[in-house]
Amino acid sequence: MRPSLLLVPALVLSFPVWAVEPQVTAVLLTQAGVATVEQEAKVKGDDTLDLTVPFSQVDDVLKSLIVLDPAGAVQRVTLAGSSDDSALADLPVPPEALTSTSALLQALVGQSIEIDNTLRSQKGRLMAVVEREEAQGKDRPEPVRRLILSLLTETGLTEAVLEPGATVRLADKALQARLDRALASLAEGRDRSARTLSISVAGQGERVAKLAYVVAAPVWKATYRLDLAPDGKTARLQGWAVLENRTGKDWKNIRLTLSSGQPVTFRQPLYASTWVDRPEVPLTVAKVRPLEADQGAVEMAAKAELPRRAAPMAIPAPLGSSDTISYSLLASPSRPEEQPRTMAQVSAASVDETLTQINLTLPQTISVAAGQSLSVPIVDRVVPAQQVLVWDGKGREAALQAAVDVTNASESSLPPGAVALYEGARGFVGDGRLDLLPKGESRFIAYARDAQARLTREEQTTTEFTGLTVANGVAVRNETLEVRTTYRAVLPETDTRPLLIDHPRLTGVTLVAPKENVRESGQTFRFTVPNGAERRLEVVTQRQSSAQINLRLAQVDWALFQAQGTGFSPSVVAALDKLAQLKAVAASHEQDRKAAVQTRAATELEQKRLRESLQAVPASSDLARRYMKDLGAAEDLLVEQRKAIDAASKAADAANKSLSDFIATLTIP
Repeated sequence: MRPSLLLVPALVLSFPVWAVEPQVTAVLLTQAGVATVEQEAKVKGDDTLDLTVPFSQVDDVLKSLIVLDPAGAVQRVTLAGSSDDSALADLPVPPEALTSTSALLQALVGQSIEIDNTLRSQKGRLMAVVEREEAQGKDRPEPVRRLILSLLTETGLTEAVLEPGATVRLADKALQARLDRALASLAEGRDRSARTLSISVAGQGERVAKLAYVVAAPVWKATYRLDLAPDGKTARLQGWAVLENRTGKDWKNIRLTLSSGQPVTFRQPLYASTWVDRPEVPLTVAKVRPLEADQGAVEMAAKAELPRRAAPMAIPAPLGSSDTISYSLLASPSRPEEQPRTMAQVSAASVDETLTQINLTLPQTISVAAGQSLSVPIVDRVVPAQQVLVWDGKGREAALQAAVDVTNASESSLPPGAVALYEGARGFVGDGRLDLLPKGESRFIAYARDAQARLTREEQTTTEFTGLTVANGVAVRNETLEVRTTYRAVLPETDTRPLLIDHPRLTGVTLVAPKENVRESGQTFRFTVPNGAERRLEVVTQRQSSAQINLRLAQVDWALFQAQGTGFSPSVVAALDKLAQLKAVAASHEQDRKAAVQTRAATELEQKRLRESLQAVPASSDLARRYMKDLGAAEDLLVEQRKAIDAASKAADAANKSLSDFIATLTIP
């Protein structure tokens, strides 16, 4: 057996035996992935509550913990460090000294110890530790390793052999206590399953203290059973909640509330140590030049010729007390006397709806062990319901969906969830989905495809010119786009179920017809087609559009502004006719100018050819004389063509100016 170092457990220093463990009394589960856990315990006078939570929940508890003490105040909340570093910070020996008894004794060299061996006890200051192998005898050839301790006693230096079962005690009780605390903290810190928060409260008398905190939790799920009544007008709606107890605490006769809200939640690493990198600034050390050796006395004249030496910088005197900045802990102000506080009471109703969430409080207390799942009823009511056929607006020809149109006639909304539908004696008929159903509103729950009922859709689109406005040289052409959609349902003659058709509701589209049996539902118009020999629905929608055109641009399509069939007044028709005439005149003059320029360009090319030909023939030849004559005629022609271009340009500029002036003053409201 190895000799052991006696270390007195110091667990009582971190975990008082009189601490109170609170019990869970209420839980609020949300569909945002968090749960609010409420606990309470009886305390008396100055007391401590020990709240043990899973390690993964420590950050959330530190972020959200609240304590309500009707006759006391919270003093502090303590818990073990998040890592070994915090525990080792108070360890009086190096961490590697904890690997063996020999290493620990080596780290304690210089300390006064007391050794209790089997036969005697020895006291002294530890000087050295040596491991030595000793033979055990002929029957046991393997040597045994023993620790030899060198002790400095009052009588001198002596050796002590640690026998099996020997005990070593430290004479320094303060050092022993530090070692105890560090080892206890290290043991607790290495436990990654849970953490205990010790909450110290100060008060008087016996009272009930309450705790509440928010931790991560699986979302609870709502499911429904809808049983259609034989009368075809109502159905029994029963809702259930499926949930898990993942809070790390057993639930024993607790109040359970289920919330369908979506509050903003996040995680933050509050428990882990966070360090800030700081720049390292070099120390400022005063430098003093060494004193020079005495060179002897010299005459003043000779001394003047010596180079001047810089006087050494004077070392500033230490700052006095008046220049010292004093740092102290911020003293907390005295706590004013407070009235007893209690959590806000929830409504006695089983359903409490706010602006952002629906809270369902179970009427009975429940008990669930940590890690177990549970399914509990939350809704049980008769609701208006009617079997219908539904077309969801997808495709041009598709099978209709069998659905149930459900109205929430209660005083609160229903959270979303899956729905299992039953039809009396027929039993299960299909599954559907229910989105959030506010009070007073209706939703259809589709549960099957009806292969015997089909629907076709046809569309016809027309565009109608509705008006023209002109101002500041900009014309705005207004049009109305009309879409006429015809739905025809093919149903068995015995099928009397109402038909619901969801028609797309696009941005900027106005419903023209029909105005009856229609309601807006999200991004659709929902029409109810009554029973009849012909299940036919014609939906007419319109969308207004306009196009802006700059009348000064040459590429304007003037056909857009013709007045025939537009119903304009005579003055507007006359203005548009004049606009078209001015444009035609301007275009004609522009064509004349272009033709004149092209004609002159052709003459210049011919003149260039004649010059090149003249250089290629003898100067006194008949052909040369002919080329000279043609060159003269070409030059005269160019002069006339230049005049024609100028005249055409003048006429085109005048026509364009007339058009521009007319556009600038043209106004059609």
